[in-house]
Amino acid sequence: MPVRLFPPRRATSNLLIALSLVAGASPASAQVRPGGPPPGAVRVPAKIPDSLAARLPKTPKMPSSDQEVFTQRDLRARNVLGYFDCLARTVKASREGGLGAVPPTALLVCVQEKDEWRGVVAEPVNKFPGVAVRTQLAMRGTGAVVKEPIDTFNVLVIARGVRRAVQAKATTVGAITVSPVVLPYDSYLEILYVPVPTENGTLYVGGDSIIQMAPDGSRELGHSRSAPPMTPLTVNAGKKDDAVIQSTQPQVPLVSELVAARALLPRFRVVTLQSADYTFTLTRTAAAKSTGPMGGTWKTASR
Repeated sequence: MPVRLFPPRRATSNLLIALSLVAGASPASAQVRPGGPPPGAVRVPAKIPDSLAARLPKTPKMPSSDQEVFTQRDLRARNVLGYFDCLARTVKASREGGLGAVPPTALLVCVQEKDEWRGVVAEPVNKFPGVAVRTQLAMRGTGAVVKEPIDTFNVLVIARGVRRAVQAKATTVGAITVSPVVLPYDSYLEILYVPVPTENGTLYVGGDSIIQMAPDGSRELGHSRSAPPMTPLTVNAGKKDDAVIQSTQPQVPLVSELVAARALLPRFRVVTLQSADYTFTLTRTAAAKSTGPMGGTWKTASR
């Protein structure tokens, strides 16, 4: 059963204009002092100031169980859906003139500011941090243009990720549209490629591939070598308001499969996602109609 989740829309490539970044100055060469410490000196390890330690990237905690992997992927799925919603609403507002005049060199990015998604029109400038915020659309209510403070450096980081995403991979694979989603974490910047509905409304799953970059987006740390094949999603409707979909994975579903399960939640009260080893059941909460695919609670059972 083809499932339509989002209205067809044109590509946003006209807003993905390359962002020129200002290179920082090179540090001066350090002067080398002759000789070592005086005889009998005791070396005392230097303590990193708390102000500096707070800015250092945290060591990522690797999941150690299937349930932890599932929780990590579900977080990504919710972030992907938030990103898609922000992007679609911001592009629509721009086309309708709600964002005013968009500079020809501007880049459209979606960022989270204190747990709120904002669509940002950003323009490169020749001063630190290298980007200026021109307009913000906050994802509150039906959307509101705001002039509230925003972390401009975070906007720059996402803009760097968007530029790398566009360079690294085309946004279409045959008839299937694939969208890059740029998400920052404590110790790295992540770019996910997730299939989105085609013009006929069919949703695909698979194709998940990842680029990880430095936390500031300055360089690439790693790029996945392969991706699961993309296949159309089949939804089996059982009882009223219940839907069942099958994962392609033996244990934990793909991020794109969790995106699909959550996107079905406004239409179905219960969405069951089955892998070979587990049954994951997502149940709509009372307020899920207003929160959309972000609502609901998961339960996991072995098969």
